[in-house]
Amino acid sequence: MNMNKKDVTNSEDLQRYLQEKSRESDRLYHYTSFDSLICIIKNKCVRLSRMDLMNDKAEQTLGRQDQHLKNYIMSFTRDKEYVSMWAMYGKPSGIKIRVDFSRDCFERAINNNFYEDAALVKKIPFESDNAPGAFYKKDILISDVVYLDKISQQLRHNENKFSSIVADQLVVNEMTGFIKYDAWEFERETRLRVLMHHEKGANLAEIPKYIYAGIDGDLVRDLHITFNPWMSKELKEEIKKSLDSLAGCHLSYDNSQNDGEISEL
Repeated sequence: MNMNKKDVTNSEDLQRYLQEKSRESDRLYHYTSFDSLICIIKNKCVRLSRMDLMNDKAEQTLGRQDQHLKNYIMSFTRDKEYVSMWAMYGKPSGIKIRVDFSRDCFERAINNNFYEDAALVKKIPFESDNAPGAFYKKDILISDVVYLDKISQQLRHNENKFSSIVADQLVVNEMTGFIKYDAWEFERETRLRVLMHHEKGANLAEIPKYIYAGIDGDLVRDLHITFNPWMSKELKEEIKKSLDSLAGCHLSYDNSQNDGEISEL
């Protein structure tokens, strides 16, 4: 069922609406550094960061505080390029890359496939493993983010407000991990969120900063790389050779829509 904004009257409707909207794109787009892309291809995994380590510190004031150390996030965005995204993501002194891949292929690749280490040795248990602290499929979710206007306290998605829902504390709590202030609205963010079940009474030092989702060869072969707008032709060719050799196949590459129009950021 395709929902309209006027149909959204409670947090359950809102969650369903945002999940539906995230499926309007069959590709997930992720800005990263060249070093991180090498790790993705070489280790066949992607990294999710604990929510309190995200760059939006104001997000820590939203939602259920007891869940902030349990939420692990990987961020994606839409296919349209934004200069601000090139400026923000990837190491400041490094090579910035945008990578995209099939959402369906990604969901299949990460199915029951999460680890506490990049070497993919210590697997995180699921309900089917009958292990203490195991988590459930409902704890793994890909969804768009909703944005809260700090002034009007209205919720928005794609710059259009929801008219039939009030952003009270109950709604904000239910949207933990998928709600941010409107200062970040330009990102049009889609997230993979994993809600972990840490041992009761665990202190901060015992809680992993990152978890890792294993991916497979099919997803690696599906990778499509977009070069940043200021990269030289010679560097692009060297990167192609390096990544193709590492992946063991020819990957897909494109120039930025703004190629040659922006000085290095």
